[in-house]
Amino acid sequence: FYQAALAGMVIAATIVSEIPRWCGSGTWGRRLASGAGILILATGCFSIAAQSRRNQLAQTQAIGSGMDRFYSYPDETSSEINWALENLRSVPPKATVLVLPAGVMVNYLSRHVSPIPDMALDEKECLAKLAQAPPDYVVLLSSNLPEFGGSGFGAEGHRGYLIFQWLRANYSIAAQAKKTFLLRRNPAKIVMGK
Repeated sequence: FYQAALAGMVIAATIVSEIPRWCGSGTWGRRLASGAGILILATGCFSIAAQSRRNQLAQTQAIGSGMDRFYSYPDETSSEINWALENLRSVPPKATVLVLPAGVMVNYLSRHVSPIPDMALDEKECLAKLAQAPPDYVVLLSSNLPEFGGSGFGAEGHRGYLIFQWLRANYSIAAQAKKTFLLRRNPAKIVMGK
């Protein structure tokens, strides 16, 4: 991102200062410099527009519905999010929903509040907040998210292990599709775990 901005500034500076010097300061030199600048700018703009169009055409998987609908690349994550949204339709509107390992978009699209708005906290802090305000439902997405340690999230020795142990003690499966789960809080008292 930053390198592209710097490259754009260098190209613009070259067009404005160097090309007129190479072409001469006369009328034809200025016209040639202006034409070269416009040609370079137009080539860059058309190239970026063509790449954007290719990206847009590849995004065919609809996520959400109505005014919230947007399109993504057809992949496992898109399917999991749609599955979660479909299953959360039967969840009461006032119920709290935690989506792991990351799911603020699922919370927004389903209009359910998360008891922990920031999963960037230390795992033990997250666990303490969950014990104070346990969510009514939890959605576990299985997709490979590198920012959360890849597919190892929740496995022993990986981030999320303590949270998964707590979930096993306090929640039961309400719905499942492959490796994606919707968990419902058990009616019994919440167990803190280890």
